[in-house]
Amino acid sequence: MRNLLTRWLSTETRRYVAIGAAFGLVFPLIATLVTLITRQLPISLSNMWVVQTTDPLLWIIDTAPVFLGGFSGLAGRRQEALQSTYQRLREVTNALEKQEQRQADELVRQAAQLKASADVGRAAASILDREQLLIKVTDLIAERFGFYYAAVFLLDESGQNAVLHAATGEAGRILKERGHKLAVDNASMVGTAITTRKPRIALDVGKERVRFANPLLPNTRSEIALPLVVGDRAFGALDVQSTQEAAFDDASAAALQSMADQIAVALNTATSFSQARTEAQRAKQIATLLGSTLELTLQSDRQTLYERIVRIGMDLVNADGAGLALPVSDTELEMKASVDVGPNPQLMIGRRLKVNEGMSGQVFTTKQTLRIDDYLTWSGRSAAFTDAPYHAILGVPLVWQARVLAVLTLTHSQPNRPFTEDDEYSAKLLCSQAAATLVNVDLRDDQERTLKELNALNMRLTRETWTAFSKQLKREGVDWIGIGEPIGPNRQPEVSEALISGRIATHPASDQDQTAVAVPIILRGVPIGVMRLRVPSENWSGSTASTLTSIAGHIAQAIENARLLQVTEERFARERVLSESTDKIRRKTDVEHILQTAAEELARHLQATRVAVRMSSNVASDNDEKPRDSIVDLNS
Repeated sequence: MRNLLTRWLSTETRRYVAIGAAFGLVFPLIATLVTLITRQLPISLSNMWVVQTTDPLLWIIDTAPVFLGGFSGLAGRRQEALQSTYQRLREVTNALEKQEQRQADELVRQAAQLKASADVGRAAASILDREQLLIKVTDLIAERFGFYYAAVFLLDESGQNAVLHAATGEAGRILKERGHKLAVDNASMVGTAITTRKPRIALDVGKERVRFANPLLPNTRSEIALPLVVGDRAFGALDVQSTQEAAFDDASAAALQSMADQIAVALNTATSFSQARTEAQRAKQIATLLGSTLELTLQSDRQTLYERIVRIGMDLVNADGAGLALPVSDTELEMKASVDVGPNPQLMIGRRLKVNEGMSGQVFTTKQTLRIDDYLTWSGRSAAFTDAPYHAILGVPLVWQARVLAVLTLTHSQPNRPFTEDDEYSAKLLCSQAAATLVNVDLRDDQERTLKELNALNMRLTRETWTAFSKQLKREGVDWIGIGEPIGPNRQPEVSEALISGRIATHPASDQDQTAVAVPIILRGVPIGVMRLRVPSENWSGSTASTLTSIAGHIAQAIENARLLQVTEERFARERVLSESTDKIRRKTDVEHILQTAAEELARHLQATRVAVRMSSNVASDNDEKPRDSIVDLNS
């Protein structure tokens, strides 16, 4: 019943009729009640019926619901007309608001395009590094326009392939790592745009036949490829993809083409700048190599030198890996220093390969530089380096006087990063300097070895000389403790320790507040004696030890000077005696006196008790029949 009533009251006219009729019923009801009250009749339905049938005036009043309902229905119909008009007006207003919103959105989109174009222009004007420029541009396009994917392809050196250099999202990262490239032909939108030098638009990629369908971008619904051209030179193409169909209209295509033109101009500028920078870098590298050569000559050991050669080579050509292999025999090379990508940067150190095997072996044998752009497919790879994560590799020999001293290898682990002729030139300069440094290191090692041998010989002679001199001092009654002294239980423990270790030795003295100290007297690294003393324990310190060591050094030098002076005086005395004896002998004129004088001088200087001088037969005179002896007997 309620649902039926609700349906009946669904229009304004019926609702107004119902309200008017309900309001009109109030009048007959009030008139009937008033009549009952004036007639003093009880209020009941029967009395109300009697009054209604007997009073004609009430009949007129009873028509009020009809008239009021009718008039209310007219008002309801007018209200419905007004509501219909208002509804149409509201629909028109909504349509206008939607149109205004579309126009506002279009203005916002155009403003965003203009702002993005301006940002691209600023980036193109301020960034001279090509790779950074392309990354910035693709990010700006994808971010400001809300596109699914944006990428820049550039032509390789051959001009036959468009290589991906920058792209957005995870798909872009994967494609770039794979070295993604497209042939410059009509088999793809990028190739077609470069070939025709005109934009190529696919409003519905499902219906586009000339297109490369990338499985990493499954949500693409529309795509546009725009050529990057300056004058007669084509650099590549800008590729943009969207998840919406027909996302590229004339306005967006014009904006993107404007950006593509700015990118092309920036690439042309960056290329010119790169060429100028290459020339400057080459000059700088020559200066750097001169400094590196000095740095290499200052290395303390060979391993450090090998590692520095590897590091300098990596810095010169921006490599991410390098190795230095040296010959260890006539048939084998060994990797002495290595820096590689991965968790273990020294993974290749110690690996060996045969001469003429692999990159290093072939460079060692041919003495020629070797450059490989794709090491993974190179047939000359060594079995010892099959796990090497290389893509491009450059091998340069270190040659000195037609002899290969080592082989330097430089690597790129990322694809599509071949070494250039400039890299080869720089590496050759480094290797020529490094070869000279290795030869100098060999000479330095020989000199150090000779110096060590001379030092050892000097120490041995010093030890032997002072061993004999210590014995002489003992014979002369000097209380000298030095080389050749027996070290036994009767010797003070600090003295024995000082002679053995060559350092100051201390030992508690019998007196509790004294410390027995033995200071070695060292000459040219050899302990030649010991200085013994006792000092108060409270005064013994490191500064006291340093002072005693300094004093012992002065004593060693003074004693050595005294010994040398004594040796010189003894030698001078011997020379003087020899001169006097020779002079006496020369004063004699006959053989007999000469022999007699010689025997006397020998006996005197040698303290001999008997000296005999015999003249041989070939020196004797013709009258002598047998040799003559001149005998001096000091006992007689």
